[in-house]
Amino acid sequence: KEREMAARRASKEREMAAIHSTNSGTGSAVAPARPEPTEDSSADASLTVGADAGVWTHADMPRMWHRAMYNEETAAPVMRELFAAQMVMLEGVASGATMEETVAAARAAATARAAGPSSGSPESRRFPEREGSLSTFVEVGCGTSEAGAVLLSRGVANWYVGLDLSQVFLTLSAALHPVLANRDVAALIQGDASHLESEVQGAGASTPLVREGEAEGTPVPTSLDDDGPQGEAPAKTQPSAAVRAATQPCLVACVMNTMGILPDCIREQVVKEMIRTAKPGGAVVIGCWCAGSFAEGVERFYKRHPELCGSITDDMVDLESATLVNPDGPSGTYSSQWWTHERVRNLFPPELHERVATVSVSIGVFAVLRVDESAVALAS
Repeated sequence: KEREMAARRASKEREMAAIHSTNSGTGSAVAPARPEPTEDSSADASLTVGADAGVWTHADMPRMWHRAMYNEETAAPVMRELFAAQMVMLEGVASGATMEETVAAARAAATARAAGPSSGSPESRRFPEREGSLSTFVEVGCGTSEAGAVLLSRGVANWYVGLDLSQVFLTLSAALHPVLANRDVAALIQGDASHLESEVQGAGASTPLVREGEAEGTPVPTSLDDDGPQGEAPAKTQPSAAVRAATQPCLVACVMNTMGILPDCIREQVVKEMIRTAKPGGAVVIGCWCAGSFAEGVERFYKRHPELCGSITDDMVDLESATLVNPDGPSGTYSSQWWTHERVRNLFPPELHERVATVSVSIGVFAVLRVDESAVALAS
């Protein structure tokens, strides 16, 4: 099984790289098919991608991206604001808050965050848990797992699974966020988002359960119903993050424009995989950069970070189509297209369009779907 999954991932990586090298793409500063290091490579290994990906052919680019997007002191203010809003959106959906409550709180968080790097970022959750709250968070294209680390630290998520095609990013995730090294609460999976459901199920099937209070390496039960050795009091068992994600309703998200990085031909399949992974009672959130805020993004992000996307001039920018193309990016052509509400909604099966809520918050556009049995059937 493991060999089969590894072969499939390798095949998909080659396929995605070939696809992206022949189209203009909508990527930001993350490659859709990031080649992996060899076994003796470190997290500093050079990343080489097709010219149209326009990103990361040298070792420091993942860290440069992290500094520009997430670092408390160095991140672009517009991205700090978006990230603050995004985290409130995810928390509101996970907590079962109404869309009105969630959007109002997210916009307030973005405004507060604009005041400085330490503003608008509470240490604890904003919304109380309600009926139907989701405590397992699955992130597609997790990168450095910023969202997962924040939701775990705030107590919104009790379990986190991050999936990314690049082992480089997963290694950096664990280095940046020690909580992700705890297999009881987090699982980082190198895998293919177009096979998300099977990737998560495979990780859950291969992860043992852990008894609460027991150190790693002690005997563990073989199922949730295992009461321990005969003669002992029943031991409470704690499913790992991967087991939870494989068996329980989840919040499944793809945020910070990661959906725009994927090749066009697999996006709808990835969304179907997200719906099935969420399961009835779960939820799906997609967060992209909003076309209506594109001009602001050009001035407040692209032009301020030539190390990521090259020097941007006005002739590279098409405000009408919300598209930027720089033929002289750090690693070749850098291109990015921002999203309308309709375009994000159209990622979902047509029969679900009326049930998908889309909202603009900060420079982002978010699509939210509450998943039931009919949504899973339409995604199957």
